[in-house]
Amino acid sequence: MITIDINKAKAVVDAQTSISGSSIDQLRDKYAEMAGAASAEPAVAEHLKSAVCATTWSKIKDKRSIVQAGGVLIAGKWFHTDPTSRIQYLGLFAIDGSLPIGIMWKTLDGSRIEITESIANQIIAKILVLDNSAFSVAQSHRIAMEASLDPATYDFSTGWPDTYTPA
Repeated sequence: MITIDINKAKAVVDAQTSISGSSIDQLRDKYAEMAGAASAEPAVAEHLKSAVCATTWSKIKDKRSIVQAGGVLIAGKWFHTDPTSRIQYLGLFAIDGSLPIGIMWKTLDGSRIEITESIANQIIAKILVLDNSAFSVAQSHRIAMEASLDPATYDFSTGWPDTYTPA
């Protein structure tokens, strides 16, 4: 029979979850070993699974952030959606609530386009849709990952909104 000091195991897991790279791999190996051991204490195995889920959830959130900054397609052009660009779009309407005429905007492919009030409104609307979609996909992946037998190897690469890909 395996005897495990739950407090020591939790301390090890807590320390390892704040470290990336090979330590996370070791944590995953330990979780797999504990999950497969018939005599392992359920509390320790559950704590280890929780730590692995937290690491994978962090990676899913990172993917969501990348998607949210991956651009929106308007009138055949991909527009930036990084945090700085989002603020700039809102700033377009800051002067008297209307858009100044003749503002040229750089798109993700490097070309420049005159930004009209219609385009600016479409960008803002598409960003709202993008954020909502990315959030929903991330939540779906979180639920599926937490329910999976091996959350460390859960594949969360599918279902995300399209993003700009350079030609």
